[in-house]
Amino acid sequence: MTVHDPDLRPADVPPTASDPTEAGGILTIDLAAIEANWKTLASMTVPVECAAVVKANGYGCGLEPVTRTLFRAGCRTFFVADITEGRRVRALAPDATIYVLNGLMPGSAPAFAADYLRPVINSTTELAEWDAFVAIKNWRGGAALHVDTGMNRLGITADEAVAIAPRLQSENHGFTLLISHLACAEIPDHPMNDRQIRLFREIRLLYRGVSSSLANSSGIFLGGAAYCDLVRPGVAIYGVNPTPGKKNPMRPVVDLKGRIIQVRPVNKGETVGYGAAFTAARPSRIAVVAVGYADGFLRSASPARGKPAAEVVVAGKRCPIAGRVSMDLFAVDVSDLAEGAARRGDLATLIGEGMTVIARGASVTNEQAKVALEIFGCVGGCLEAEDKTMDAVTSLNGSGPAFAYIMLEALCDGGVRMGLRRDTAMQIAAQMVQGAARMVLQTGMHPAALKDQVTTPAGSTIAGLLILEDGRIRSVIARAVEEAAQVASKLGQS
Repeated sequence: MTVHDPDLRPADVPPTASDPTEAGGILTIDLAAIEANWKTLASMTVPVECAAVVKANGYGCGLEPVTRTLFRAGCRTFFVADITEGRRVRALAPDATIYVLNGLMPGSAPAFAADYLRPVINSTTELAEWDAFVAIKNWRGGAALHVDTGMNRLGITADEAVAIAPRLQSENHGFTLLISHLACAEIPDHPMNDRQIRLFREIRLLYRGVSSSLANSSGIFLGGAAYCDLVRPGVAIYGVNPTPGKKNPMRPVVDLKGRIIQVRPVNKGETVGYGAAFTAARPSRIAVVAVGYADGFLRSASPARGKPAAEVVVAGKRCPIAGRVSMDLFAVDVSDLAEGAARRGDLATLIGEGMTVIARGASVTNEQAKVALEIFGCVGGCLEAEDKTMDAVTSLNGSGPAFAYIMLEALCDGGVRMGLRRDTAMQIAAQMVQGAARMVLQTGMHPAALKDQVTTPAGSTIAGLLILEDGRIRSVIARAVEEAAQVASKLGQS
């Protein structure tokens, strides 16, 4: 998301801590490992071309350093989420092919031409708008056509693909790539894989002469039937295990540590954190770590009914999170460590030292692994790596990269305080934020202009809901809580 109103853009602020001792958290990105991972995947699929997906700020690792590293390593095709990311990649990879996965927003066709980006056409409506632009401007930059083979997210239907195929008889049909997306590739024996591969093979026969792409990171490990002409790995490049349940073939990329700022005793029966979510079953010792959900360490790492707490590594041993993750802090139960093993100033490992990022759907014993993929994208908002910092050490203090998530949690907490069940409050809050984001994407309006336009299913407006990039603007949290309370109150009266 981009803030267009100058008054709402982050003001000039001092740089983040360059001295690691000043930082509450330290994020280290190993760019050499990113290069090695891409080369490993590329070597597996020779002679098929290996692209790279660098969306979501290079999966949180920094779009510019990641793109620069992969382009120098030989990658010549990149996939991004939106035009803004495409421009950033183009600045570093002048002769690369760049596809924009989210496709054509209304009226955005000229922007693709300006930076020689290729839209991924996800609907017949997008195709009609793109065709009109191409005809008027005589543009020959090309586009990808996305066919849905079972994901049911984006893409034209198989029947629509059949209907569109005859246009390939025209010399200037405009398609440079045919793609689809695997829904269950990380589960090798899932029947969806075979169904999607077979259906896409049939569609490819109608589009002879157009390159095709199906395999994502896990899809590469399904074998040659999924390769087509181009593979497009994403998470595996960044160290995520594309083969859950088996040894990770990728080198680790991310190391995330949080600084312990206090170790305190907690008596048996006393509670820790918001909502008194943790109750000490014995005399305990709690280490407080200076990282929270404002830094992208999500509250889903907290324990919940039927779900154990995530773990972090302190003094070489795994220790569970105690209570809820709050905005800038979370607590860890270090009672099982030797006295003095956890000390003020020490670093706890959140990702690294065996706390690995694992693809969704994996059968894991540590809840941290499930949370880590989300954290991956959030904490990376802090990264400001340059070439000279191949292993970029960056402060997390005051960065606020997950501000939309903060909004979601604040809205949810407001509903809980008004007496709603937490799952109900979270559902309402999610609908609010999703509705606002959807309107921003569809209309191009700034979120501040959405006042009185975004509603919940119960009809309650979200007056003044602002989605901001700068996590330092804490006052919006209070506003969000107030709005959530108002919504909860109205729902309670209905």
